[in-house]
Amino acid sequence: MKCEGTHGTRLVQSGINHKLRRAVGAGCHAGVSWARSGETKVKIFNDLKRYLTGGIVTEHQPVDFLPPGFTVRQIDETGVSVIDNFCSTEEAEYLIEAARPLLKPSRIVVNNESVKDDYRTSSTAALYGESRKDKALIPLLYRGAMVLGVPYTHVEAVFVTHYSGGEYYKKHEDFFPGFQGDRLYTVLIYLNDMSPEQGGSTAFEKLRLLVTPKCGRAVCWTNRNPDCSPHPETTHEALPVAEGSEKWVIQLWYRRYELLPPATDLPDAPEADVTSPVAPSAELPSGVRHLSGGAGS
Repeated sequence: MKCEGTHGTRLVQSGINHKLRRAVGAGCHAGVSWARSGETKVKIFNDLKRYLTGGIVTEHQPVDFLPPGFTVRQIDETGVSVIDNFCSTEEAEYLIEAARPLLKPSRIVVNNESVKDDYRTSSTAALYGESRKDKALIPLLYRGAMVLGVPYTHVEAVFVTHYSGGEYYKKHEDFFPGFQGDRLYTVLIYLNDMSPEQGGSTAFEKLRLLVTPKCGRAVCWTNRNPDCSPHPETTHEALPVAEGSEKWVIQLWYRRYELLPPATDLPDAPEADVTSPVAPSAELPSGVRHLSGGAGS
């Protein structure tokens, strides 16, 4: 089932902002860190799963695939969330090298046709879709789905995009008329570090927000609500990359219906870290304290 029309613009809070507040509490407005300890992850996952989007019941996503330091921060009232350590450096390096020999000139959709145009000058490589399924991407699909509250099978074919010096993508939205533009959410993941001088930042002019690429960082936002009403304030652009520099990103676009079948060739689940008693100097959250002597639970 696809969106067939719009019903007026809703506040951005009805997207990712609203979901994360309901899932982890109003305190996440200023930033929330998700620890890797089992009980914390299970609670966050279960809270997110209880939040339904347009009647969707979230499928199981193995939260053990979260990398260390996975941290979600909401950017004021913009509706944009930034996730640091969405992927590890090793994952980013692998995806770059996997994509490099497959790169082709990027295209845009005009009148429901995919065309090459100087509005977007970059190269893309398909790594996960109907014809190619690199299982290294599956943990990233899990993570995005867990944050957004939709099954990972609701993702479009996944592309890595490369920008060389002077390349860019002018102002655009990630939603547009027709089946190809019927997108609920975007998760944009940077695969390499860039300084402000190297360009390549993502600019949200209407939200007065500029994001500099950082390896492993993801930027998330809502394109459309489940009732199909759009978020035109998410218009954004990829600023030109400075000569002699390059930029690598990967885009995850999620919908409210299944696009890909469940994965059968799954990566091995990560082994749990060896545990040890909490250090006396460890900083603990409110309501958690060091246990001394034989105190009960």
